[in-house]
Amino acid sequence: MNMDLFVLNSKIELIDLNDESTFGLIHDYVDEKLYVSTTPDDKDFKLLRIGDEIRGIVFSGAYGKSFDAVVTNRISGELIIYELSDIGNITTIQRREDVRVPCSIPVYYTNLELFLKRQKK
Repeated sequence: MNMDLFVLNSKIELIDLNDESTFGLIHDYVDEKLYVSTTPDDKDFKLLRIGDEIRGIVFSGAYGKSFDAVVTNRISGELIIYELSDIGNITTIQRREDVRVPCSIPVYYTNLELFLKRQKK
């Protein structure tokens, strides 16, 4: 698997099958297993369970990567660390809901103040 997808300390969103999400940081990537840390005091915190199928989203610039995985372990402590395995279905996604498309069309405009001054004369 491409290690460039998982940059340590990058922000990641984990979404369960009910479309509920929690955010965390990429803690480590070892033996094709991704370790993600979350804090239980985060307002968006959602406890994931071993065996949960999730979708992960990692952003880098305007684009990101989405992938599917399974929670295979949960390590509790000051931080909760999830072990994600069976990582697959990796796709590139855009951060924006509305895509910016380059467009070149003529634009006509007027100086409103100058226009109003001329109308008064």
